Amino acid sequence: MTHHTRHHARRWWIYAVGLLLTALALTAAPPLAERFRIGVGIQQALCLPPYRVFLIDRHARPQRGDYLAFRSDERLLPWFQPGMIVIKALQGVAGDHVVVTDTVQIKP
Repeated sequence: MTHHTRHHARRWWIYAVGLLLTALALTAAPPLAERFRIGVGIQQALCLPPYRVFLIDRHARPQRGDYLAFRSDERLLPWFQPGMIVIKALQGVAGDHVVVTDTVQIKP
């Protein structure tokens, strides 16, 4: 086994153990399970590199630059199935004026 393969396998196990411990903590404490969810990116190409696993705080107030998780609906077909959790980088917040063109323009 090469050094790169060992490093990749070790990193995978660290992620797996961390995810398992987080899941156990959430199920052991109902208030935590009510507030937090775990999101796992299963797609081949990552949209938000280098992240694949997210701890979603359902009570946090989103700020510009945060990641926002939401359930998709039929408006996002065919890219996302209704009910799928989608995570996007938040560029605009309430009160911003957003103009969609070839480039993104946000005016607070």
